[in-house]
Amino acid sequence: MMGIHTVSHALKQPSIRPYWERFPSFFAYPLSGAGIVPFLGFSISTLLVMLCAVLFSKLALILVVLLTLAWFKHLFMLLDRTAKGFSGDSLIHEAEHINLWIGVKHGFALMLAGIVVGLTVALSPVMGVIVGLFCLIAWPANVMRLALSGSFWDSINPFRLFEMMTIIGLPYLGLWACLAMLSMGSMALNEFLIRHMHTAIAASMCTTFAFQYFYMVMFRLMGYVVYQFHDGLGLHVRDIEGQPVREATEQEISLSECNTAVAAGQVEDALLILDKALRRYPSDLPLLNASLRLMLASSQAAERVTEIATRLMNLHLAARKHGPALDVIEQVAKLLPDLRPKAGEDTLALAKLAFQTRRMALSLRLIRGFDKAYPKHTALPEVMLLAAHISSDHQRNDAHARKLLEQLIRHFPNHPVREEAERFLMVLERIGTLSIMQNQDA
Repeated sequence: MMGIHTVSHALKQPSIRPYWERFPSFFAYPLSGAGIVPFLGFSISTLLVMLCAVLFSKLALILVVLLTLAWFKHLFMLLDRTAKGFSGDSLIHEAEHINLWIGVKHGFALMLAGIVVGLTVALSPVMGVIVGLFCLIAWPANVMRLALSGSFWDSINPFRLFEMMTIIGLPYLGLWACLAMLSMGSMALNEFLIRHMHTAIAASMCTTFAFQYFYMVMFRLMGYVVYQFHDGLGLHVRDIEGQPVREATEQEISLSECNTAVAAGQVEDALLILDKALRRYPSDLPLLNASLRLMLASSQAAERVTEIATRLMNLHLAARKHGPALDVIEQVAKLLPDLRPKAGEDTLALAKLAFQTRRMALSLRLIRGFDKAYPKHTALPEVMLLAAHISSDHQRNDAHARKLLEQLIRHFPNHPVREEAERFLMVLERIGTLSIMQNQDA
């Protein structure tokens, strides 16, 4: 009804930062304390196997297969660990559903997708394109479902994949785009390294490191996306970001009770709850904002509104936040037309801000009667200049603007704004002369 700040159960727990705000951490993970051991271990092992392949080709082939399976098991374990809220500070993570054959399951899923697309294209090229596009877009969902369940059939079930994509929503397309760019970046880097490395061994070393680096980043990213949307996916995670659950503060509890009372139509009870909370926390901005909005919505007496609005305005001004202070004045403009700061310089600052944001009536109301509200204030010449601008630009009253500028120049000849006033006056006089000449010609 009145837009009071709402407090929900989510306040008892820190929120999860969206994945697009965590990109640096994904790129840094392979080189972090938890990621660098498997990253270097698998990379170096792969290189050693490649070197041994020259002498022991059959044994090397077996080792390559085993290393590849172990590598994919680690990647899926990394995804599962990240999805469940482990920040990566520990390598110990047991997941019975992830074993050495999970990479084979993923490979079969890719092969099956290729076969289905090929058969569909043979029957209907149009349907083949649609199915192929779905398989392409569903790849991240396939990987994430396989990591979470370990089930091959679950990971290729189109209904389960579509369910995961729709639960994540539009951010899923962002994830897909990020993974596509990472894949293309990996291929481009590998091609660059192969072309510019002088020896095959050096090229193999660099491409191996690059390939495994990018894959760790991609699986870490997918795990975090699952973590971010774990509620919708029905996944139990440990405390958000590994931090202890934060209990709601007294202020938040009061706001929640206030919302409940308002929803039940008990406005006076809601105001009493806020008044009680404000006696303990008189400078709490959310409480003051809620109290002011509720008072205005329920047509409270001006005396009650004045105290809250003034306190809220002064707190914003003390923090040099002129925008929120001006918003408070604008909210109560009809009920409290004379509300303004105690200090003349603050009033001028707010009036200038209102002028800059095209709230001319509010700017004019703040500076009207400035000389009486703040007698002999040093900012009076600036106020007169601002009033001249409002008269000319907003009210189309150049005659009144010229009168204000002439008074400013005459009474404050040494003030810094005199030169600007003279230039403005010159422009207005030229406009006036041109207007007279046009009228004579007509």
